[in-house]
Amino acid sequence: MKRFAIKSVLACILSVGLLAACGGGSKGSEGGSSSQQTSTSQQTSSEASQQTSSQEQSQELSSEASAEESSEEGPTGDLAIKVWAAEAVKDMFQEQANTWAGAVKDAGGLDVRITVQAVGEGDAASNMIDDVQAGADLYCFAQDQLSRLRSAGALTEIVDEDDKALIKAQNDDVSYNAACVGDSLVAMPLTSDNGYFMYYDTELFAGHEEALRNMTDLIAFCKENNRTIYMDATGSGWYNAAFFMAYDCTSTWETNTAGLFVDYEDNYNSPAGVKACQAMYELVKEDNVFVSGSDASKAFDGNAAVCVSGTWDSTAAKTKLGNRFGATYLPKVSVNGDEGQLGCFFGCKLLGIKPQTDTTKAVYVTELAKYFSAKEAQLARYDFAGWGPSNLEAQQEERVQNDIALTALREQCAKNCTMQGQYPDGWWTATTTLATNVQKSDGSAAAIRTILSTYAASIDSFING
Repeated sequence: MKRFAIKSVLACILSVGLLAACGGGSKGSEGGSSSQQTSTSQQTSSEASQQTSSQEQSQELSSEASAEESSEEGPTGDLAIKVWAAEAVKDMFQEQANTWAGAVKDAGGLDVRITVQAVGEGDAASNMIDDVQAGADLYCFAQDQLSRLRSAGALTEIVDEDDKALIKAQNDDVSYNAACVGDSLVAMPLTSDNGYFMYYDTELFAGHEEALRNMTDLIAFCKENNRTIYMDATGSGWYNAAFFMAYDCTSTWETNTAGLFVDYEDNYNSPAGVKACQAMYELVKEDNVFVSGSDASKAFDGNAAVCVSGTWDSTAAKTKLGNRFGATYLPKVSVNGDEGQLGCFFGCKLLGIKPQTDTTKAVYVTELAKYFSAKEAQLARYDFAGWGPSNLEAQQEERVQNDIALTALREQCAKNCTMQGQYPDGWWTATTTLATNVQKSDGSAAAIRTILSTYAASIDSFING
């Protein structure tokens, strides 16, 4: 069966208001093909008669599709699709998938069986790279994994120019560009919120909010109150980059169109890098205050005063803190009187589409991906798990604008943030090793220069293109 015919089936199906069912609202549809977007984003009474004919057309076309099923489809015409999503949103994705599949079947499409499995973004990328064929048809991942997934052949490029234009128009520039390799759109935007800031106990800090503004004061406050600071500074290069950003250190990597790393610029091994590491040392040396972690639930189950994490943890933080829930930007650090504002990486969660050999399945999988990426689906996940939408219209919703965690992230980005590019997998390991070596050191400039020299010597090996 021709690809355009199958796509027409799903365009007709989505034109009868499927997306409105996802979020329970009456807002216009933003999934499906671009042609239906302009003609069916809002249903009027005059369009009601068109729905019947559209459904009849979809039934005729789906019959054609069933006649040309591949061996990937079940004996009754079923189509199986596997999705990977993080544990925290697994049930939400399954609910959305069931809504989509039910509407498809009711409108005359194939009986699509969608299974959502709990696989976190980091594991999903690694699993896909290890074995693309055994991987999920759709999977969530963080944008820093894009080049690795592209190199492994685990991503499908969106080549339809109308679809690309629609996806670009619907989402902010950060998320759309994050989903691209050069001019090629190879993933679907899901969020525009992948950065970190600080959750805190408002009752504890009542009258002492100034302690949140400077790391030295924060450490002293926690010592006095027998509390801890949760920050994954020694367990993650993603988090410890905050200290390097405070002193304008950068590490940027260039990829070719195949996703291979071909060049880099890195000034971690510099006098500024020494200051960054010394600022990090002032925190990580404090055994009774510092806890290397980022899980808000664990942090506030214990005696944490603050936890450095992101919007994905907002539900857990709210659950543990209740009416004591607060969020704010990261503090400043100081080394020998030289002050710097801790920064954060900022990026997105994306949805990858595994390449398919069967034309029918390829179209259904792609349309499901567009549905997951659309406004109503994004708002439903925001309501359920606090994921910050990449969809421009969703971002303007009052509840999104007033969200405490998203407000803290916006404040953090206004203070200091770096748009996250692509990094070799080995770089994350190297920066984590760097931080653990800083923690083990005596914090002297001489010791840190040795650590940074070792780091700098290791990263040349990550060039592979």
